[in-house]
Amino acid sequence: KNNKNIEIGATTPLSTISNFIKKYYKDFASVLERYGSLAVRHQASIGGNLGTASPIGDTLPILLALDSKIVLDGRKKKVIPINSFFLSYRKTKLKKGQFIKSISIPLLPKSFFFSRKVSKRIDDDISTCLIAVSAEIKGQLIKKIKVAFGGLDERPKRALKCERILLNSPLNDKIIDRAKESISEEFSPISDVRASKNYRMIVAQNLLEKAMMEMKQKQMVETNVRN
Repeated sequence: KNNKNIEIGATTPLSTISNFIKKYYKDFASVLERYGSLAVRHQASIGGNLGTASPIGDTLPILLALDSKIVLDGRKKKVIPINSFFLSYRKTKLKKGQFIKSISIPLLPKSFFFSRKVSKRIDDDISTCLIAVSAEIKGQLIKKIKVAFGGLDERPKRALKCERILLNSPLNDKIIDRAKESISEEFSPISDVRASKNYRMIVAQNLLEKAMMEMKQKQMVETNVRN
């Protein structure tokens, strides 16, 4: 860790990350605390989660929303933004002879961060849908915003249309409704044994609304403190 980033080695167990990261991103730790079982969390690594590139990998939307970077080593050393790492279903930019060395997560102390996982069971279950939102508000406007989902596409993915609607906008009902609507234009989830595509879409839109409501509440509290 330095003043700008947290660098986590790829083989670091998720339980270790959970204990460390809660100081900086409480919701990140909360999601990790529901990953598999305690025994799994002691062995499962963040590098494994990244390399598997599952569309429902719990850490992946969070790392996308936080605009993390992946450090690759081996035949060719490279640092790449996570947003360009996932290519399609379980396909990544990893080349033969390369491996994931570490992940670099920016420290954003002034930002709002929100993440929630929805699954059939609280513990020991994989995501039906997972959202992660990172944002910065100045005055009444959203000046920086990243929204990412797991479970809505063949890969974990940022909601770019949604971000464009929210960027430089006030947090009012009209903007929130437009942002929610854009998710159905940008994503086309599948139906499977865990959930129907309609259920996934409704959950995703409701999670976004919850994130916006919490952001609005934080904005109001900070405005009152300043005044």
